[in-house]
Amino acid sequence: MGGVDDKDINWDSIERCFQSDHIVNWEKLNFQGNTLPFFGLKKRYCAPDQYVINHAYEEAKNKTDGPFSVFYCTMNSHIPWISPLHVEEEWKTLNQREHKVAITTDNLSSNHDKYIASIKYQLECVLDFAIRTKDDNLVLVVFGDHQPPLISIPRMGLETPIHIISKHKGFVEYFHQHGFKKGINLRGHGQKKDHTPIKHEGFMSLFVNACSANFTDEKHEFQIYPNGMALVENEPSVQQIDPQEIKNSNGN
Repeated sequence: MGGVDDKDINWDSIERCFQSDHIVNWEKLNFQGNTLPFFGLKKRYCAPDQYVINHAYEEAKNKTDGPFSVFYCTMNSHIPWISPLHVEEEWKTLNQREHKVAITTDNLSSNHDKYIASIKYQLECVLDFAIRTKDDNLVLVVFGDHQPPLISIPRMGLETPIHIISKHKGFVEYFHQHGFKKGINLRGHGQKKDHTPIKHEGFMSLFVNACSANFTDEKHEFQIYPNGMALVENEPSVQQIDPQEIKNSNGN
């Protein structure tokens, strides 16, 4: 699911990377409402994330009667943090040009305050979507992919949160059994922590096991790969490859 007004984006490369059955770029999104500036030195614009998330889910659901997944990188949580301040009661009104949206730059000036407000909006947006969606099997996995530039300091470390949101109690409990905690831990780098970090690439095998244990008739338990797994059978995992070998093989 794309959501940024930029004709220079190489969608062929993105499609090869994600292997999606269906990609919705800016043209296909056909957003007619008020746009917001998005990350970059050139002028780029995006739609409010509440609109894109709901639109993506609705479109994907209409294309199949079976299980499906949607991947979306939220836009309003990125620099320059020009984000809506609150979630709309009806998300489709965001597609109307005459509908005005209160945004962070209306009354905030510092990057810190705009960032905090944009993250608050993101969490409210995701939770609103989860509550309103009438699907008991809905699973939301929310990744923080990096620390915010110009905001974070070294002692905060490089760790980011992973949120598991689902109405299925057994699914959520599976992650509690594998080190996940309720709430969010904001303790900085170097301080005592009450959680066990997990690599992003190590999440997939855990997720597959959770799905198998809770959403299938035949319960299969697969091996968990904390450091991720190789993309090619019998090939060493990425973390086991000597960086010098990579350098020699590609000349970079």
